[in-house]
Amino acid sequence: MKDEYELITKTLVELTNPKGEVGGYMVVDHEQDYEIVEFALGDVHPLQNVSSKDIYYLGPIAYAGKVNSTELKDLKTNLTFNKSELNNIIAKKEAHLMKLISLLRLVTTRIK
Repeated sequence: MKDEYELITKTLVELTNPKGEVGGYMVVDHEQDYEIVEFALGDVHPLQNVSSKDIYYLGPIAYAGKVNSTELKDLKTNLTFNKSELNNIIAKKEAHLMKLISLLRLVTTRIK
């Protein structure tokens, strides 16, 4: 699956029992030493019955499929949104990262 930067960084792995029935799923992150970033048990998973090959993983239980070159469709709500909204996700992640860096600097300064 693609991330907000259009890079394929995640894979959904379907878990099945010996009878071939779905028993759950996990999402594996290729960029973080194949860390499991999402896991659930049950007989369904977010990509069941999804025919699109262009799937975006936008966070836990947040998936979108490509509609066309400018639009994505939220697989949970079936609402379409402009692909430029991915920039908002990037901005939020970068802002959160900057806050964490500032906090780390503050803590490190106090320890010294």
